[in-house]
Amino acid sequence: MALFQRAAASGKLVVWGYDYYGGDASEVASELTDGIEDVASGYYAFAALKTSGKVVTWGYSYYGGDSSEVADELSSGIVAVYANLYAFAALSDGGDVTVWGSSSYGGSAPDSAADAAELSSGKIVSIHAANYAFAALTDGGKCITWGYSYYGGDSSEVSNELESNIAAVYSNRYAMAALTTSGDIITWGYSYYGGDGIAGQNNKTNYTAIYSNGYSFAAVTNDGKVAAWGSSSYGGDISEVQSELNSGGAVVSITSNNYAYAALKDGGKVISWGYSYFDDTSHITDEIASEITAVYSTYYAFAAVSSAGKVVTWGAWPQACRRPAAGWASLSLRKASP
Repeated sequence: MALFQRAAASGKLVVWGYDYYGGDASEVASELTDGIEDVASGYYAFAALKTSGKVVTWGYSYYGGDSSEVADELSSGIVAVYANLYAFAALSDGGDVTVWGSSSYGGSAPDSAADAAELSSGKIVSIHAANYAFAALTDGGKCITWGYSYYGGDSSEVSNELESNIAAVYSNRYAMAALTTSGDIITWGYSYYGGDGIAGQNNKTNYTAIYSNGYSFAAVTNDGKVAAWGSSSYGGDISEVQSELNSGGAVVSITSNNYAYAALKDGGKVISWGYSYFDDTSHITDEIASEITAVYSTYYAFAAVSSAGKVVTWGAWPQACRRPAAGWASLSLRKASP
């Protein structure tokens, strides 16, 4: 793996780290001196989008560092670049998709000729990535998937449902979920992590939003009720907090870290569930019982901001998200002096 830094004023990009996996961009250095607008990173390679609409790639060639086979398509007109772990997908201003990287994980077009044609039809409006697969949404509400079949690349079992009326697509590491214009949920991918849908619950209940962490999904209905599915250890089981979630006010938003969720209710109360090491709020019960206005997350932890401007944290790693000392459970936010 490697890191990069963009100089905002000039758009120059500086990279460092392991040479083969993106830390050495000497072969494209002249392209990175200015005009860099955005950077997409896979596990072993990078793709930089320039203000001119050109895409520049470097890193491990097999996993997206080498885009020479699609150089013409990436030379101009690109408006966004997406990455999973081992492949990339670029969306053009004309609504076409160009892919490169590992063919097994999304770097080649879908097996279906019809789906492959859709990607170059000028109809694509958004692209979504799981760890090993992609999904594209057309302007007519059709969802097209490709990549590693078991982890979201194969949606053939629900293909009829994905033909139209898809409003949004969501993903975790190994599965995907689509929300229809009528509020239904359609899922595919690895069953244990959410590909099988809402076990024992109704997938057609006027849902308005879907959220995900690394291994599960959660959804909110139009009346603020919550359902969850996927790995029971990592947020897919809400049985222990279901009564709190679905009574005493509506859930207005959900925030996730990689292993857990935190729901904010309209009265300012926060309810957290998932893997206990990353969602345990037992030491701050009073602080998150009311008056919370926003919740944020890192990979392992959460932070909630109250109406009084205090920050309350919970979770694990780094140590800063643990109680600082002597029973402290909150910090005060102060505005910087002019």
